[in-house]
Amino acid sequence: VDLQQRLARVELAEATERAQRSALAERLFVVEDGARRSVVERKLGEERRALSRERLMNEQMAAVEVEKASLLASYEAMASSTAALQEELAARSASVRSLEESLERSSLIEQQARGAARSEAELAEQQLRRA
Repeated sequence: VDLQQRLARVELAEATERAQRSALAERLFVVEDGARRSVVERKLGEERRALSRERLMNEQMAAVEVEKASLLASYEAMASSTAALQEELAARSASVRSLEESLERSSLIEQQARGAARSEAELAEQQLRRA
Protein backbone atom coordinates (compact mmCIF):
# COMPACT_ATOMS: atom_id res chain seq x y z
CA VAL A 1 0.00 0.00 0.00
CA ASP A 2 2.84 2.32 0.84
CA LEU A 3 4.30 1.76 -2.59
CA GLN A 4 0.99 2.40 -4.24
CA GLN A 5 0.58 5.60 -2.28
CA ARG A 6 4.05 6.73 -3.29
CA LEU A 7 3.30 5.84 -6.88
CA ALA A 8 0.03 7.73 -6.67
CA ARG A 9 1.82 10.74 -5.14
CA VAL A 10 4.49 10.64 -7.84
CA GLU A 11 1.84 10.39 -10.52
CA LEU A 12 -0.07 13.23 -8.86
CA ALA A 13 3.12 15.33 -8.67
CA GLU A 14 3.86 14.57 -12.32
CA ALA A 15 0.29 15.44 -13.32
CA THR A 16 0.49 18.63 -11.25
CA GLU A 17 3.83 19.49 -12.84
CA ARG A 18 2.40 18.82 -16.33
CA ALA A 19 -0.62 20.98 -15.53
CA GLN A 20 1.66 23.74 -14.22
CA ARG A 21 3.88 23.46 -17.32
CA SER A 22 0.80 23.57 -19.55
CA ALA A 23 -0.53 26.60 -17.65
CA LEU A 24 2.90 28.27 -17.89
CA ALA A 25 3.12 27.45 -21.58
CA GLU A 26 -0.37 28.89 -22.08
CA ARG A 27 0.53 32.05 -20.12
CA LEU A 28 3.77 32.32 -22.07
CA PHE A 29 1.80 32.00 -25.32
CA VAL A 30 -0.65 34.68 -24.14
CA VAL A 31 2.24 36.94 -23.12
CA GLU A 32 4.09 36.34 -26.39
CA ASP A 33 0.86 36.82 -28.36
CA GLY A 34 0.19 40.04 -26.45
CA ALA A 35 3.72 41.20 -27.11
CA ARG A 36 3.34 40.38 -30.81
CA ARG A 37 0.03 42.20 -30.89
CA SER A 38 1.57 45.13 -29.07
CA VAL A 39 4.42 45.23 -31.58
CA VAL A 40 1.99 44.93 -34.49
CA GLU A 41 -0.28 47.63 -33.01
CA ARG A 42 2.72 49.92 -32.44
CA LYS A 43 3.93 49.39 -36.01
CA LEU A 44 0.41 49.90 -37.31
CA GLY A 45 0.17 53.14 -35.33
CA GLU A 46 3.52 54.27 -36.75
CA GLU A 47 2.35 53.43 -40.26
CA ARG A 48 -0.89 55.35 -39.73
CA ARG A 49 1.02 58.39 -38.45
CA ALA A 50 3.44 58.16 -41.38
CA LEU A 51 0.52 57.94 -43.82
CA SER A 52 -1.15 60.87 -42.11
CA ARG A 53 2.07 62.93 -42.38
CA GLU A 54 2.43 61.91 -46.03
CA ARG A 55 -1.20 62.82 -46.75
CA LEU A 56 -0.69 66.19 -45.05
CA MET A 57 2.49 66.78 -47.06
CA ASN A 58 0.64 65.85 -50.27
CA GLU A 59 -2.16 68.26 -49.40
CA GLN A 60 0.38 70.99 -48.67
CA MET A 61 2.17 70.27 -51.95
CA ALA A 62 -1.15 70.46 -53.81
CA ALA A 63 -1.86 73.80 -52.13
CA VAL A 64 1.62 75.00 -53.11
CA GLU A 65 1.00 73.91 -56.71
CA VAL A 66 -2.32 75.78 -56.75
CA GLU A 67 -0.63 78.89 -55.32
CA LYS A 68 2.19 78.51 -57.84
CA ALA A 69 -0.30 78.27 -60.71
CA SER A 70 -2.15 81.32 -59.37
CA LEU A 71 1.08 83.31 -59.10
CA LEU A 72 2.11 82.23 -62.58
CA ALA A 73 -1.27 83.32 -63.97
CA SER A 74 -0.91 86.66 -62.16
CA TYR A 75 2.59 87.06 -63.52
CA GLU A 76 1.41 86.27 -67.06
CA ALA A 77 -1.47 88.74 -66.69
CA MET A 78 0.94 91.41 -65.44
CA ALA A 79 3.34 90.66 -68.29
CA SER A 80 0.48 90.96 -70.78
CA SER A 81 -0.68 94.19 -69.14
CA THR A 82 2.87 95.52 -69.19
CA ALA A 83 3.18 94.69 -72.88
CA ALA A 84 -0.13 96.45 -73.58
CA LEU A 85 1.03 99.48 -71.59
CA GLN A 86 4.33 99.50 -73.48
CA GLU A 87 2.43 99.38 -76.78
CA GLU A 88 0.20 102.24 -75.64
CA LEU A 89 3.24 104.21 -74.49
CA ALA A 90 4.92 103.64 -77.87
CA ALA A 91 1.74 104.78 -79.67
CA ARG A 92 1.49 107.90 -77.48
CA SER A 93 5.19 108.61 -77.95
CA ALA A 94 4.71 108.39 -81.72
CA SER A 95 1.68 110.68 -81.45
CA VAL A 96 3.69 113.19 -79.37
CA ARG A 97 6.54 113.08 -81.92
CA SER A 98 4.02 113.64 -84.72
CA LEU A 99 2.49 116.59 -82.84
CA GLU A 100 5.95 118.03 -82.14
CA GLU A 101 6.88 117.73 -85.83
CA SER A 102 3.56 119.34 -86.82
CA LEU A 103 4.20 122.15 -84.33
CA GLU A 104 7.69 122.66 -85.75
CA ARG A 105 6.26 122.82 -89.28
CA SER A 106 3.59 125.27 -88.15
CA SER A 107 6.26 127.36 -86.45
CA LEU A 108 8.39 127.38 -89.61
CA ILE A 109 5.39 128.30 -91.75
CA GLU A 110 4.53 131.09 -89.30
CA GLN A 111 8.12 132.36 -89.38
CA GLN A 112 8.13 132.21 -93.16
CA ALA A 113 4.78 134.04 -93.28
CA ARG A 114 6.11 136.76 -90.94
CA GLY A 115 9.26 137.03 -93.01
CA ALA A 116 7.24 137.30 -96.20
CA ALA A 117 4.92 139.89 -94.63
CA ARG A 118 7.93 141.85 -93.42
CA SER A 119 9.49 141.70 -96.86
CA GLU A 120 6.23 142.86 -98.45
CA ALA A 121 5.95 145.67 -95.91
CA GLU A 122 9.52 146.75 -96.55
CA LEU A 123 8.97 146.59 -100.31
CA ALA A 124 5.77 148.60 -99.99
CA GLU A 125 7.58 151.14 -97.80
CA GLN A 126 10.38 151.43 -100.33
CA GLN A 127 7.85 151.96 -103.10
CA LEU A 128 6.15 154.66 -101.05
CA ARG A 129 9.44 156.43 -100.53
CA ARG A 130 10.19 156.38 -104.19
CA ALA A 131 6.84 157.69 -105.06
